[in-house]
Amino acid sequence: MSLAEQFEAAEALVKSDNKSDAAEAALRAVALAEVPDNKFAESLKIQEKAIDALAALYARRSDVAGIAALLPALGPLLARAPKAKTARVVRTLIDHVGKCDEDGASDAQLKLVGDAVAWAESEKRSFLRQRLAARHAALLVTAKKYNEALDLAKPLAIELMSLPAAAVEKHLSHMILEGKLNGILDQGASHLIIYDEPRADKLYDKSLAVFGEMDAVVGELFEQASALR
Repeated sequence: MSLAEQFEAAEALVKSDNKSDAAEAALRAVALAEVPDNKFAESLKIQEKAIDALAALYARRSDVAGIAALLPALGPLLARAPKAKTARVVRTLIDHVGKCDEDGASDAQLKLVGDAVAWAESEKRSFLRQRLAARHAALLVTAKKYNEALDLAKPLAIELMSLPAAAVEKHLSHMILEGKLNGILDQGASHLIIYDEPRADKLYDKSLAVFGEMDAVVGELFEQASALR
């Protein structure tokens, strides 16, 4: 049976209300299958769908631990995958943890993002690490862990400013014009000057917007870098 046929069979099990355990086993078999190099590109598309379906199955069960355990299990697959695919898979896992209806799901999501950042760093995937770090900071703000978010955002912002100055200055300029950043951008000196937020009651919403935009900045640079390779 081909990998595509295995995935179709797994999907049929997912739709059967009383075959959740069988569906999980079938999806894991596809997601974690070892594929020869000459078939990897084609198989990866199927495996990506299987990973998404498996994470969704865990989310419906509110099985945070099941989703979190997928990241290390998928290590060998992700190490072979193109960087853009790897980023999409990791974001998929993080998103599905956020859908779990379980006490402590937000803490588990924070841990998973932290683990993903560490994994990206160990694999020397700089753009992915930066994008995940921005996501991590945004989640910390959502959890009202402002000091931790700030500690993470400071070095990330400094690092981002060392990236190609044009794909960063453009986004920062838009953020200032749209009122998402209260400051000015000195493009000649490559300095971003942030003013104190005058209305503290909107700090939470604007912080989320800033980290979301930081994620967009890194994401765009990541896509451009991937296209050049």
